[in-house]
Amino acid sequence: LEDDTLLLGSPGPYTWRGTIFTQDTNDDLIERDHVVYMAPVEDGVSPVEKYSYLGMSVSGANFFGKEASFASGAPRAHGTGQVVIFSKRVIDDWTRTDVDILNYTLLLSGEQFGSSFGYEVCSADVNGDGLPDLLVGAPFYFSRDVGGAVYLYLNKNHNLPQQYNLKLTGKPESQFGIAIANTGDLNKDGCEDVAIGSPYEGNGVVYIHMGDRKNGIKTKPDQIIKAESLPVVMRTFGYSLSGGIDLDANGYPDLLVGAYENSSVALIRTKPIIDIKTSIRPSNTIINIDPTIQGCEKDPNSNHTCFHFQACCIIKSLVRSTHNNIHELNYVVEAETFPGGRKYSRVFFDSDKTIIVNKTIHLGKDEEHCREHIVYLKNNTRDIQTPIKFQVTYKIVHIQPQYSSSGELPNIDNYPVLNATATTAFSANFLNDCGLDGVCVSDLVVDPILQLPKTEDGKAYALTLGQEEEIKLSVSMDNLGESAYEAQLFVQHHASLHYIAANITGKHMICTSVNKTTVACLLENPFKKQADGTPPITIRFDARALEDNEPSVVFSIWANSTSKEKNPLTKPKQVEALVIKNAELLIKGAARPEQVFYGGEMKGESAMTHFDDIGTRVIHTYQVFNEGPWRVSSLQVVISWPHQVASENAQGKWLLYPEDVPTVDGEGDQSNGECFISESEINPLKLTTRPGTLEPYLENLEMDPFLSTGKLSVSSNEKERNDTYKSTIEYKKGIENKIRRRRESEIVKAEAYTDKDGQRKHVVNMNCQKKTAKCIQFQCVIYRLGRMQATTITVKARLWNSTLVEDYPRVSHVNIASTAFIHIPEHYNIHQNKHHDDTATVETVAYPDLKISEPSEVPLWVIIVSIIVGLIVLVLLIIALWKLGFFKRSRPDPTLSGNLEKNNHEASPFIVRDRNSIR
Repeated sequence: LEDDTLLLGSPGPYTWRGTIFTQDTNDDLIERDHVVYMAPVEDGVSPVEKYSYLGMSVSGANFFGKEASFASGAPRAHGTGQVVIFSKRVIDDWTRTDVDILNYTLLLSGEQFGSSFGYEVCSADVNGDGLPDLLVGAPFYFSRDVGGAVYLYLNKNHNLPQQYNLKLTGKPESQFGIAIANTGDLNKDGCEDVAIGSPYEGNGVVYIHMGDRKNGIKTKPDQIIKAESLPVVMRTFGYSLSGGIDLDANGYPDLLVGAYENSSVALIRTKPIIDIKTSIRPSNTIINIDPTIQGCEKDPNSNHTCFHFQACCIIKSLVRSTHNNIHELNYVVEAETFPGGRKYSRVFFDSDKTIIVNKTIHLGKDEEHCREHIVYLKNNTRDIQTPIKFQVTYKIVHIQPQYSSSGELPNIDNYPVLNATATTAFSANFLNDCGLDGVCVSDLVVDPILQLPKTEDGKAYALTLGQEEEIKLSVSMDNLGESAYEAQLFVQHHASLHYIAANITGKHMICTSVNKTTVACLLENPFKKQADGTPPITIRFDARALEDNEPSVVFSIWANSTSKEKNPLTKPKQVEALVIKNAELLIKGAARPEQVFYGGEMKGESAMTHFDDIGTRVIHTYQVFNEGPWRVSSLQVVISWPHQVASENAQGKWLLYPEDVPTVDGEGDQSNGECFISESEINPLKLTTRPGTLEPYLENLEMDPFLSTGKLSVSSNEKERNDTYKSTIEYKKGIENKIRRRRESEIVKAEAYTDKDGQRKHVVNMNCQKKTAKCIQFQCVIYRLGRMQATTITVKARLWNSTLVEDYPRVSHVNIASTAFIHIPEHYNIHQNKHHDDTATVETVAYPDLKISEPSEVPLWVIIVSIIVGLIVLVLLIIALWKLGFFKRSRPDPTLSGNLEKNNHEASPFIVRDRNSIR
């Protein structure tokens, strides 16, 4: 130790309990303490049990005051390992027999079983407070991704804590901490540094941790020395360490590293450290750069604002040395873009317009070097308030020493390293009009107005989509405080609005979209108090892509700058416009074919196998048209379809049998919607199309272009079909009639009417409004119906022939109608001025075949003449019979055959009676 005390560890004695020995080795025999001290080893007295290996490691220092204390590791004590610190006894009676026994002062225990805590101990003043600290190695400590640990106990007020202050860990199975050495103060910062061995990390690694006044030692190693970096590769490099002695007399302590598998020791010499003192002239802060003035003292003809400075440096050695070598340094001056600075620089150097100056200089000890630089401010620089920061960095140009297996070692003083603090930062400030304190306090105010009409109540702005394709936001700005530098106006808007441009009269201003919802406008720099009558800024937005479900659009407007704001908590101003969406929708329909015929034999459901077994195909087509001015993102068309005849039973007779799912087709035969109908309601009998059967007259029939004219050729509620149906006006007006059902079967009663020829006929009306038909209701959704666009819904079905043949063979015709109406979800907020055209009815007229139609009625005059003729014929017949005596009676003799015969003769008027013979 430093006081010539010899300290020995002996882990084997007394059944591997172990002990330590200490003796004074002072050369002065008179003053030397000749007593050999040792740690107690007897049971009940020793601080550790047997097989503790006390003495495996030892270290001594003045841990608890002026007197030396001795730390010794017992890596197997209590399974975890322990460290015992001993001190010499204060002897009052030298006649005692235990004067040579050390007294233990402190006991430290490990935290993990089998970690061998105490395998190595080391004392070092790592925080530079003048008190020795203790480091303890536990090379067999393990956890996930960790192998080996070193614990640091910081000495505070001459006391070591029971709990460690810092723990360093190594890589798995590296035995990190098996060797720890105090290397002395390598970097001359007043804190001792330590080396830690990790012999089984590859071929071996030694970590150098510099002392740190705040935390004791730096957790990240300052240097890593690997066995592979040595001229000769060694195995288990770092198994043992010894440091703190300057072996080459260059003023820096060196390090010895052992590699037991090679039976070798490596000497790691410490390079000298040079320090560079830097300075900026005229000072570290350049002030009052006027960005409005071009040129400067060193370049008065420049078109840029410029200024100059000198960067000076001088080399100082950290230790006294007689060497005066010339060192090659790399000298770098960087403007603003260095780490921690700005992304882009506002200035450039000299005439080559670079933002980095990179030079190589040669400098000797105590020799000052200065270099002058001219800095130019880029044109149109907006930030003329934030100081321009510079960084000057010096790096030594390293030359690796050449080693040989024989001969002298190279002079390590020729290969110095530079102190890590060889970096200087300084700044240049702008001239401003922010008062004596140099701090600008601005007060920006905004006043936004929307150039839109107001609502009827005058409380809000109204944006009518389809009529107003642009939104113009007018913003008046002013600054009620000091100059605002880099002032910007921000407008936050709805994502569906798109920024077009900004207009301002007589001023240069740039507005750009920062993102999908924010527009930023760069104002004058600096932005000062505005004169009265300053025109406002007008910002235009495209509203054509506005989402349909938005009830309103809100604009948030605010301004800021790099100056200090007088009212930093001021909330953004907001203006709101209510979104009004007008779209006039109408629906019309047509039937194909308009007229059908029914007749022939009747078939039941069981006889049906193909669609054509049912009857004629019927197609009802509904067309929805948007007259604008705004589009409709989504709308619903609800269709009531008469699939059965009205009946009190759950199942009625089939009427219009649904053949397939209805289709929705937009312009150009592009589908822009879909229909939703239950699968059980579409072709419930699972009929198929007869192979080879085509019905081109329906599929290829073009619908009347009623949308272009606004008229519908076939529509039961908008146009008379022909003169025959004039008297059915009662049905068109929606007058409901009661339905009487026949007892034998439930059918819809025919309604009688007289046509224009005076003929009396009968018609049957089957529809959903009068409940004369059982109807299914389904919904079709149309997506994005634009202005002046149409969408067609096609419903295909089969007319059930047998139903009409059986129940209505003698009527004039049967009217079968479906109905559709438009529904727009409320959340789309679509307004319509007209609603009468939101409903349409399509009617199919079915006529009975001539073979089963009802007979023609006989005219009245024919009946009268026939009666008269019949009466005349009857009279003539009676006269003829009278002439022939048909009406004369012959009475027999009453004396013959008694009363019975008499009665018989009287009952027969055709027997000729001779009155004379009776007498």
